[in-house]
Amino acid sequence: MPLKVSFFLFAYNQELYIREACEAALAQDYADLEVVFSDDCSTDRTFEVMQEVARVYQGPHKIVLNRNRENQGLIGHVNLSHQISSGDLIVVAAGDDLSLPHRVSTIVQAYEQSGRRANSIHSSVLKIDASGQTLGLWHPPLAEKMMQLPEMALALSLLIGATHAWTREVATRFGPITQTRAYEDLIIAFRSALLGEIAYIDKPLVKYRIGLVSLSNWQAPTTADQARQKLVKELRLALAVYRQRLQDCTTAERDELVAPLQRAITLTQIRLLLAKRRRTFWQLLPRMLQNGSLLLMLREQRRHRRVVKKLTH
Repeated sequence: MPLKVSFFLFAYNQELYIREACEAALAQDYADLEVVFSDDCSTDRTFEVMQEVARVYQGPHKIVLNRNRENQGLIGHVNLSHQISSGDLIVVAAGDDLSLPHRVSTIVQAYEQSGRRANSIHSSVLKIDASGQTLGLWHPPLAEKMMQLPEMALALSLLIGATHAWTREVATRFGPITQTRAYEDLIIAFRSALLGEIAYIDKPLVKYRIGLVSLSNWQAPTTADQARQKLVKELRLALAVYRQRLQDCTTAERDELVAPLQRAITLTQIRLLLAKRRRTFWQLLPRMLQNGSLLLMLREQRRHRRVVKKLTH
């Protein structure tokens, strides 16, 4: 019997692009498809546009409309997606990106070719600018470098979240993501690796928009203060990811990954204290002597200075 798939379109304040994203979702050539238009309490007309597209649609796909009463944020919205969708496979998309018409069918084909053992499926993307002009092809780190599970546990870049699809089993086995500062692709892809396979499709299935909010993630800081703020943001993300992965390793009973993740958490905490300037070297010294990490602290202090200098050049 055909695999039941949910295409989940996440949106927040993307009025300019949401109509095209919705139409791309409804243009999918896979037959048994549930399309969820979900708005995270936007303050613009994003949800109204979603309603307009749904109202005039006369195709074969089932449409589910959802608007969160309060803004859930990325992780809260991802957790909610498992509750308001019903597919065995969940294909996700952002409100400013465009999925090619054969995206879902190609993902399902890759899933079937894996013997339904792959718990995550992903692809490359075509980067586009705010006006839709193509900027080039982008391959994810997992496609360019074969990573084993211990390396994946510490990696902060795995796949391109805009291309991600995962099985409902991942959500059922591990439950909601509890670290709200994490990115869902870094958590769910690692969960899938803990369970077994990740499948990669070596062709672009998504037009990934670089612009507006996402542009800030691509711009280099120009001052030391901006560099420090960027570093703090990255370290908070890393700390959330490592903490969630530690929890997930416990759930999956992968005890061999616990110690490396605990060490990564300690390192990141030290780096964060330095970056936030909440502690001086002398304030941290007693703590470092107590747990035997003085040399680690000295190394991290030197590393921190190099990182801030590099970010501003």
